[in-house]
Amino acid sequence: MDRDGHYEYRGARLGDDAVLTVVAEPTVPGEFFAQKDGVTYTVTARELVIKSDEYVRTEPVLQFGAPPLLAVEVPASKPR
Repeated sequence: MDRDGHYEYRGARLGDDAVLTVVAEPTVPGEFFAQKDGVTYTVTARELVIKSDEYVRTEPVLQFGAPPLLAVEVPASKPR
């Protein structure tokens, strides 16, 4: 939640360091919904679900909470 009481989703893609910040809305207790460019992001403390017309992807949440957020250790990616 920002200083004005608005929620936002802040996502970071580890593969290319892309960052996304969009307005989020609480849907049910502990769940938030955000949308940008036809892609929806549903976030809980446990998972992130990313949906578009072409795909659905579920990712574990590495950090969930209110500011100030602390740095977290990101697991090393497995070689492909």
